[in-house]
Amino acid sequence: MASLKALRTRIRTVQETEKITTAMMLVSGSKLRKAEINFKKASSFIKGFEMLLKDISTIEKSETLGIKLLQPLRGKAHHLVIVMTSDRGLCGTFNTLIIRDVKNYLKNLEEEGKTFSILLCGRKGRDLLKKNWEKCFLKEEMNFNTEKDPLKKASLMKAYIMNLYRTNMFEACTLFYSQFYSVMSQIPQKETLIPILLNPLKESSSFCTPHELDSSPQEFLPPFLEMYLWTRLAHSLLQSEWSEQGARMMAMDGATRNAKEMTASLQLLYNRSRQATITKELIEIISGSEAL
Repeated sequence: MASLKALRTRIRTVQETEKITTAMMLVSGSKLRKAEINFKKASSFIKGFEMLLKDISTIEKSETLGIKLLQPLRGKAHHLVIVMTSDRGLCGTFNTLIIRDVKNYLKNLEEEGKTFSILLCGRKGRDLLKKNWEKCFLKEEMNFNTEKDPLKKASLMKAYIMNLYRTNMFEACTLFYSQFYSVMSQIPQKETLIPILLNPLKESSSFCTPHELDSSPQEFLPPFLEMYLWTRLAHSLLQSEWSEQGARMMAMDGATRNAKEMTASLQLLYNRSRQATITKELIEIISGSEAL
């Protein structure tokens, strides 16, 4: 009977776990739809800004001299590595895939003799990187990590990053985040934020009317490029949130299905054990009556 009691307890435990994972799956599904809506609302502005940047890339290189954000790297520049992960776990391989790419990149920087600092956006990144690179963490990231709105967080991050850049704390900046492709697929991305590369317009976009600048490039470009950095950070944060909820929903869906299968397996084992116990007791009763 003790084994039957243990099986009943285990079945109840698995059923309670199934309820929790089902609830988490539903919550993640709701957050996934909200994240998708938020991204689509902001995407038209972000894409328009990118097209404007490509149009501005027609400016002569001689006119961009002295604009620091556009200058190519020289020598062994100090790098700032921004890592966007989640604050919570239970989201499958969402964090581990990003951290895998980050670790490879940091090891390459070390092999090349380059120095770097790490700016973390998400608690899981800190947990997974602190063993080897805690000394490289920037301590002020919690000033904006408490902000939940991705667009406001992007503004805080941009202000903090530009303050570091103006005080020559770094010369190059690389961003790691997760790109949402589908609920089942979120791909880690690596993007160079600084220096900003001006890519000329493609032929397919040649119908766009060139923009005319009322002020000189030296006056217009610095604030414009800072705004462009905000759009890249906002895009990355929105994509990261969307990817996180998709990964968590799939992880909880898999956990729910596993819990159901385990419950069915344990219930079958319980029924067999109970039937065996009843059969054994009947045999003992019959054997006792025959002995009398």
